[in-house]
Amino acid sequence: MWTEKHQEAVEFSFLAHEGQKRKNSGISYIAHPMTVGIILASQGCDSDLITAGILHDIIEDTTFKKDDLEKRFGQRVADLVESVTETDRDLPWKERKERVAAHLWMVNEDVLLLKAADILSNMTDLLLALKRDGEKAFDIFHAEKSEKIKQIERWIKIIIARGKNQEINNLLVETINKIKEYED
Repeated sequence: MWTEKHQEAVEFSFLAHEGQKRKNSGISYIAHPMTVGIILASQGCDSDLITAGILHDIIEDTTFKKDDLEKRFGQRVADLVESVTETDRDLPWKERKERVAAHLWMVNEDVLLLKAADILSNMTDLLLALKRDGEKAFDIFHAEKSEKIKQIERWIKIIIARGKNQEINNLLVETINKIKEYED
């Protein structure tokens, strides 16, 4: 069910991400967090988890902090967003992604679902970019195509091993397989 809290999260996210664009398409960045929220809503997730999906990149990609989210949206939403925020952005790409994988082994089901929705949205964007731009779609990453696919597959394996949402698990596998099968 759509709530006032969700609407407030959409407006907050829209303003926080104002001027940001998706790397692979150039469309407004807000499309990504909105998609994550929609994925979570389609799975019947609770209001806080949907709200966290809409706000999931706020700490990582804007000037807002966890405290800002906590004051506006509550402790649980702020904790969920923080749980999927990549820290140490100055580390090399591979090391950052390995830290995410290690973190996925330790988080609860809600965080797994939030990260799975984020990954699914990003993979769907990548698949659309592959259809539009071919192999150049991988140029936005700090890794070769094979390394990027390997990293995504590693995350998916952890989510499947730990997560209970079979529909999300199936969508992740289906989407990564489409990406792997894609040829110019």
